[in-house]
Amino acid sequence: MYFKEPKRIVERVFLHCTAYAHQDLTGLKLLNAVDSWHRARDFNEIGYHFLIDCKGELIEGRSLESTPAAQQGHNSRTIAICLDGLYFNQFNRKQFSILRELVTEIDYTYENITYHGHCEVSNKTCPVFDYPAELGLDRSGRRVDSYRTHYEKSTIKETIGHRTLSLTCKGEDVQYLQKYLHIHIDGCFGQETYQAVSEFQKDNDLYIDGIVGPLTWSVIYGFSKKS
Repeated sequence: MYFKEPKRIVERVFLHCTAYAHQDLTGLKLLNAVDSWHRARDFNEIGYHFLIDCKGELIEGRSLESTPAAQQGHNSRTIAICLDGLYFNQFNRKQFSILRELVTEIDYTYENITYHGHCEVSNKTCPVFDYPAELGLDRSGRRVDSYRTHYEKSTIKETIGHRTLSLTCKGEDVQYLQKYLHIHIDGCFGQETYQAVSEFQKDNDLYIDGIVGPLTWSVIYGFSKKS
């Protein structure tokens, strides 16, 4: 899983539930069902950017480049994520684990992103699960455990490239590397990161060893500063 930043401005993420009680639809079947429900309400396509089914599978819906159709009057500059379920006791740890994984990647893309329930801007109870507790939100909607101030992020960025990264390395610089390579962000330099680094080195005419040393860092960080 990885989150690829859209070109449009994003400031908030809204959380939803499908309000579908049966949970007999998963994967593409759930995607197609929600899409048909939304089209029946005169949407041109599914309104959510992401769905998480009852098995914990993350399903991409509407393109992130498009504004969602999910919280009337509050769609601009937002991302919409929906978990399948109607009753509070239908949601499970797999769904919440994938949700936290996704929003962690979003956190590393936007410095001041906030998270909200549909219920905050409507008279609905959606989502019915305890999203502030699951995501560790403060009163403003920021994630307490993963939120960093601009100063903290700038300090982290200034240290990038100060050590060589290879298999088994862990840390903030590995997370920065993974974000740049658009791969799963967990701060652990594993096989996926090794393969992505090797491909990057090949594409940039660098020596292919899967190790991020001074030369590879200079290319990565040089490109990053331009972006």
